[in-house]
Amino acid sequence: MKHILVLRGGALGDFLVTLPFLRAVRNTWPAARLELVGNARAGALALLDGTIDAVHAQSDSRWSPLYAEPPLPATLQTELEKFDLVISFWPDPDGELSRHFPRRESQRFVTGSAHVSTRPAAAHFFQALPELPYQTDFLF
Repeated sequence: MKHILVLRGGALGDFLVTLPFLRAVRNTWPAARLELVGNARAGALALLDGTIDAVHAQSDSRWSPLYAEPPLPATLQTELEKFDLVISFWPDPDGELSRHFPRRESQRFVTGSAHVSTRPAAAHFFQALPELPYQTDFLF
């Protein structure tokens, strides 16, 4: 994996329980560029320690076409095609978001529920990528 994108909304608390998952992704693919689309202010915390390489505000209008009919605007298509792995924790009850992925044959697209269903809450996000090492030291 060279480029990874994580779609995760919510406020500071939602971001904090996602942080162990982001760290596991970073540890699994340390050379990959890891980007987050979510709460930009909260995501800035993960920039400080190198957990992620970039954070984009989910409130930016450039992401709204992901919930619209295809095709995507050319600039967004180009941006999304560079990712080898896209992990979405955005709500997608009608499959509007999912129908835009994968963008290319070798791109992997995985989804996980935005609603935490396990305890501890941080463990919930590991269900999207079961091959990630689940390490309790990430949780505390």
